[in-house]
Amino acid sequence: MNVDHLRGDGYQRLWQRCRASLERSGGAVAGQVSVPEPTDAERHAVGALLRRRVGPCARLVVRLDALDVALRTGSVGTGIVEVVEALTGPLRDRPADAAAARAAIGAVVDDARAGLGDDGWVDEWLSGLAADGTLTRLQGEGSLDLIGVATAVLGRLPAGGVSLGVLAATVTGSAKALGPGTLSTLVLRALAVRAGTGFPRSAFARRRLWDGAGVVVDQLSSQVLVLGIGDARDGEPRRWTLRQLRRSGAPGGGGRLWVVENPAVMELAADQLGARCPPLVCTDGQPSTACELVLAAAAEVRVHNDFDWPGLRMCAATVVRHGARPWRMSAADYLAAVRPDLRALAGRSAPSPWDPALAEAMAETGVGVEEEVVADQLVTDLDAVAP
Repeated sequence: MNVDHLRGDGYQRLWQRCRASLERSGGAVAGQVSVPEPTDAERHAVGALLRRRVGPCARLVVRLDALDVALRTGSVGTGIVEVVEALTGPLRDRPADAAAARAAIGAVVDDARAGLGDDGWVDEWLSGLAADGTLTRLQGEGSLDLIGVATAVLGRLPAGGVSLGVLAATVTGSAKALGPGTLSTLVLRALAVRAGTGFPRSAFARRRLWDGAGVVVDQLSSQVLVLGIGDARDGEPRRWTLRQLRRSGAPGGGGRLWVVENPAVMELAADQLGARCPPLVCTDGQPSTACELVLAAAAEVRVHNDFDWPGLRMCAATVVRHGARPWRMSAADYLAAVRPDLRALAGRSAPSPWDPALAEAMAETGVGVEEEVVADQLVTDLDAVAP
């Protein structure tokens, strides 16, 4: 097949448009292509192929089936697919490529679901990666296997205070694999969804999110806020670092340990109770590794969180990990605190296993109650048990 006479300038745009059409259709010789504002050379070239005169026009339109017949019955003696490949290189079957890409993504997603279970956060994480094009981009880059690696990392969390480097080396063989980059971003996106928070934009927020999953980026950034325990018995809140706790051990709190989520509650307790405050811990959001150590050392844990979906998740996790008893976390407590001026609930709902009616009431009411709203009640409870 000799196609050298079809390489001139008058043919170039025609063959490129034919190539694009054939690739889009998977090689189907159907439809038409057009060349806008054709030059005289382009009009003469197409006219020679189709064996008809092509006059001046704003757009040169050519049917692929007619061009295919003209090539087969003319001097070339073969069809348009063979001619385009000879002139421009092998054609891609884009529909087949797209189907293969979808199948590859589907397989990776199915594997991730199988590895992590059917919790709602898993679907939300994977759906988010699909919706914003992350899965398609990874597939195009040949990096889709990172979803499987991220799944393996997530399957080891919460990690109970392991360092980020050790976790990375255990899963990937490289201690630096979970440093800044695509893999850590995938994992952090999943952790943010699971915690019901937004994606961490700052280095501090990323360390906090890792820490909340039991992964220590450094022992100084993992902290817990305490009052009425250890050196905080003087009535002033203290921040203990994970380094301090690992070096000196976590005080047990003398028995019962009270847990709140927001620093404002601890500040109120310090102001009103001072040195009389019973052992009190503030998680300041998702409990850190340092916080988990303090809770694990207590004989009894009583926990309160915000009445929102992340708060229910954190409360449930504390119940499971430490045998904690929810404190003022019933449906009745919630309904008594609801006001019309409070913010609406947002995000993925969560259960309240200790009182199923609580989650039902929150879903029906649609209002969140931050801990500060009931801070006076919480401090009154602490006052009642203070020495």
